[in-house]
Formats: sequence, structure tokens, C-alpha cells
Amino acid sequence: MAIKITNGIYAITPKSIKGNELIDSAAAALDAGIDLLQYRFSANQNFDEIVQDAEKLQKLCKSHNKALIVNDSYELAELLNCGLHIGQNNTNNFFLNCTNIKFIGISCHHNLKLPSRKIYSDFSYFSYGPVFNTQTKAMLTKPKEPMYFANKLDKQTKSVAIGGINHINLKQVKRAGFTMAAICDAIFSQKDRIYRNSKNLIEIWHEN
Repeated sequence: MAIKITNGIYAITPKSIKGNELIDSAAAALDAGIDLLQYRFSANQNFDEIVQDAEKLQKLCKSHNKALIVNDSYELAELLNCGLHIGQNNTNNFFLNCTNIKFIGISCHHNLKLPSRKIYSDFSYFSYGPVFNTQTKAMLTKPKEPMYFANKLDKQTKSVAIGGINHINLKQVKRAGFTMAAICDAIFSQKDRIYRNSKNLIEIWHEN
């Protein structure tokens, strides 16, 4: 499935928020014009609670005509008929038997050869990073800045930069040729600034 992209900003919700706080935070980002929303949840959460939050997020995304992506749970993506994000080390071909998942994206870390593998030919995007230092996830590899990827990205696929991206370094991501920038902290770290942070990032993305 083709993903509709108007501004390239891909928001990832923090694992630390849930319930009303999660929904309100996501609504602020979507109201500002964020294109894609990935739902990340804690492994310690009750699955029924996760499903409840995910269903609300899906309804919210549909009302904004935007796409919801769930992180690393094909059961949830299949249940909700939404997008799925998986890690590069996930070798289970479960997605071949799923008929209700709308699209799949994959983390490539710094592996630029992954899009050429036949098994991934139908994937909707490929995520590379970290491109900067980040506190959101434990860094298993050292960052490679966006320009490392310049002129190496497969222009036939959608490419996502991830890791430590904010309003200061976002231009580097766009100049390197990425289709999207996946951002968590720079959007959601201040609850009262989510809308303004999102708007600011979108404006920067559209600057020449």
C-alpha cells in the first residue's frame, strides 16, 4: 500500500504514556498536520489496555485521514487493519499470512542493502538510524549522520531517518534525501507544546 506523505514528519508515541494522555497527545500532533503516527507501548502493559488505546488511536487517525502504525505487534495490526513496523532482526515471515495488515515498514539500522532483498519488495518504507544520539531507545549501534546516507538511498522506496531528530537537525535529514523523519522526544517531551512542536517541525520540513 502506498503511504500518503505531505510533509515527511512521522510521529512515534512514547512508551511512557497511555490512556487519555496518549490520546490527547496524539490528537495534538495530528491536529498540527502530522502525517503518520506510530503507537509504541510498554511490554509491561496489559494487552486489553493496549488494544483499547490502539482502537482509540485508530479512530483518531481515521478522523484525520492519517495512517496508524503499531510497533512490533502483527496481531494488533491485523486486528485493527492498520500499518505494522518491525525490526530488522525479525525473521518470522508471519506477515505473509496476514491479510488485514495495511502496510509494513522495517528498521534497517544502517543496512542499505535490505530494500534489495526480494522478501521485502512489498514493504512500504525502510527506516535507517540512529542518525543522531538519542535517549528514546537503547543505542546498540553508533549513530551515522544523515549525509552518510546521501546518494545511497533507494529512490524507488520510501526512506525514514530515525534517532535524535529535532528542529535543529531536521534540515540535515531532508538534505540527505530521506522521505520521512521519525520523531518522538522533539514532539512529545513537553505535553503543552506538542501542537507547536509538530507545527514547527512541519514548517522546517517545507523550507527550501
